[in-house]
Parts: sequence; C-alpha cells; structure tokens
Amino acid sequence: MDSDSHSDSQIKEIFQLKNIAVVGLSKNEEKPSHQIPKYLIEHGYNVIPVNPTVCWMQLGIYNEDAERKAKENGIDVVYNRCMMEEHERLFDDEE
Repeated sequence: MDSDSHSDSQIKEIFQLKNIAVVGLSKNEEKPSHQIPKYLIEHGYNVIPVNPTVCWMQLGIYNEDAERKAKENGIDVVYNRCMMEEHERLFDDEE
C-alpha cells in the first residue's frame, strides 16, 4: 500500500504539535492502538483518546451516508443540532 504524499519535513511539522487525538485507542495492551499512544505519551505528547461511539453533526450539517455508516457500526448519530444550544436548553436550570 502506498503512503500519502507528505514530505518528511511536512511530517516533522505535524510532530511539532503536542496534542494528538487517537481514534479507537484500545485498553488492550497487546494492540498497536494501545502501544502507539503509550509511545507518544512517553515522548512528550498529550494523547486524547477518542472512542467513536457518538457522532454529533453541528447545526446545519447532515449527511445521510455518514449517518447510515455510523449506525451500521453501532455509533449513535445526532445531527443538525448545536451542542451549546442543546446543553443550555437541557442544563441551564441546573447550574
């Protein structure tokens, strides 16, 4: 399989960023999706685990294919809603 077209200098620029989101991080220490984030943490990166179980498409956004694919993979889908508006609507009275 071919790699993308990024040059080494472009990849080095990406590694200057210290916050890295890892989609599908595993708790299983035998899996690369656990070992690689651990390596990155040991080398000074802030790893943000992202386990895709909820997909939220912002206000004005909807993609039927994305919704279908997500649901086929057990991912909940919220669309055409603003997270801030929904949070304020549901929780402002509680704060």
